[in-house]
Amino acid sequence: ICTVTFTYTGQTVVWYPPKTAKTISFQVKGAQGGDSGGLGGEVTGELTNTPGKIFVTVGGAGEYGNAAPGGFNGGGASGLGYYLEGSGGGASDIRLTQDVSTRIVVAGGGGGRGSGPNSQGGSGGGLIGIRGSANGEFGGTGGTQTEGGLGGIAFFSSAAGASGQLFFGGQGGSSSTFG
Repeated sequence: ICTVTFTYTGQTVVWYPPKTAKTISFQVKGAQGGDSGGLGGEVTGELTNTPGKIFVTVGGAGEYGNAAPGGFNGGGASGLGYYLEGSGGGASDIRLTQDVSTRIVVAGGGGGRGSGPNSQGGSGGGLIGIRGSANGEFGGTGGTQTEGGLGGIAFFSSAAGASGQLFFGGQGGSSSTFG
């Protein structure tokens, strides 16, 4: 048994499995959203047709602040407004080539925290992202294997967050009261 752990580097890493490996077991975790945002998703499984090389990308954690950039590998930027926002975490994945379209395993990144009181980012998913909460309203969801998370519903004098797309998290909402 050979155990290999990959940590965040901000780039995709090439790994050459041992030639004698018949099966590769994996546990892939997406990055957490910024400012105590939602947790990243987790996917576990096995590859039984071991390729000669695989490409591993570990998502970057979301950041804290007004209009903060999203985490590496698809995290959405935070909204504008109150300076307490968090951006979305990036997805972590296993690919057959450097090209993101050859992903064979994906764990979605967690949603960033909203700036209102008691706001919480949604957790990332494998197949399903979990909805966050914001001031009794609905926060956005974390990303999944096939799409970015849904944008949160606007609160008070706010603009709702934009939903993400495949490979890209959505932009956070904005407000003059809360972000």
